[in-house]
Amino acid sequence: MQYSYNILDKLETFSNEDIIQFYHNAYNTECFSNGHKKGQRNQDAKVQYAEELTKRGITEIPNRDGVFNGNGTS
Repeated sequence: MQYSYNILDKLETFSNEDIIQFYHNAYNTECFSNGHKKGQRNQDAKVQYAEELTKRGITEIPNRDGVFNGNGTS
């Protein structure tokens, strides 16, 4: 599994599709986590994924199912 803290400093090496999935995984984990710190870490990761996608010209993130504690989460 690839956690956000191993990904965020090298986002440029991942495809748009990977980052879109990371975004949805972080969103799902943020929404359903019980701990405040876990929720906040995933919210922060989600924002960074969205910023990277915006830099790449993707301003509307396609809908997709996220995976709780999936790749790109913390």
